Amino acid sequence: VGAADELGLDLLERQLMGFFTNYHVTDAHYWLSRGVPAFQEVMSATRDYYRAMGKTEAEWCALCDRVGAEVDEDGKAYCAELKQQRLS
Repeated sequence: VGAADELGLDLLERQLMGFFTNYHVTDAHYWLSRGVPAFQEVMSATRDYYRAMGKTEAEWCALCDRVGAEVDEDGKAYCAELKQQRLS
């Protein structure tokens, strides 16, 4: 994705995350066969961006809640797990 800046975060949150939230599918095999990074990789990279950009825990939790509300059960569980991990 590149440097931890607003443009890179936009790519992650608005462009890549849309694959998962619009189709409600987080299965890695499904997306990898279509050339899309795995949901877990996108969420992990997004967390790294939030850390590097000094985003707050509240912002991170809000993202996890928004994404978790739009994805399948596996994705919901992963978002809940990530939400429990501290940004710092």
